[in-house]
Amino acid sequence: MTFVGNYLQGEYQLSNGHGRKNATKEHRRNYITREDFRFLSQQHGINTVRIPVGWWIAKDPNPPAPYVGGSLATLDNAFKWAQWVSLS
Repeated sequence: MTFVGNYLQGEYQLSNGHGRKNATKEHRRNYITREDFRFLSQQHGINTVRIPVGWWIAKDPNPPAPYVGGSLATLDNAFKWAQWVSLS
């Protein structure tokens, strides 16, 4: 995120400032998928991924501004997908 004058520009604007919460949700839904986990594990033998999360994940789904919620759900999906790949 960056400041342009007195205005914060970045994910916060896209998610909250411009009323486009669905745009961020759609991005997260397509950024990494269950099939990505299968590809990494079964085709390349990679059994570890790094998922960066910030301290505001403790406040999900409504962290303080300018942070954007949704990290906890994304992290939950990653654990579910890793388990799914290990069972398939």
